[in-house]
Amino acid sequence: MVKKSKSKSLVGQMINTGIGTMVGVGMIGATAGMVNELPVGTAKSIAGVVPGLQSAALLGPNIKLVKTSLKKSNGYW
Repeated sequence: MVKKSKSKSLVGQMINTGIGTMVGVGMIGATAGMVNELPVGTAKSIAGVVPGLQSAALLGPNIKLVKTSLKKSNGYW
């Protein structure tokens, strides 16, 4: 059986990345708000790292999309 290629157009990738970013930003904001409500201590210090990790994970697909679009356009916008 031949496996179908699941390559998406650049526009489709941009839409998926944009939707993921919009949802992710809200989640990061909610997480940061919950961390701020914790009492001062070790748990707050450890939990304070989570919004940064979430934002780094959210940014990964955006960087991949930019690299892909630059390769397709020979480095020019």
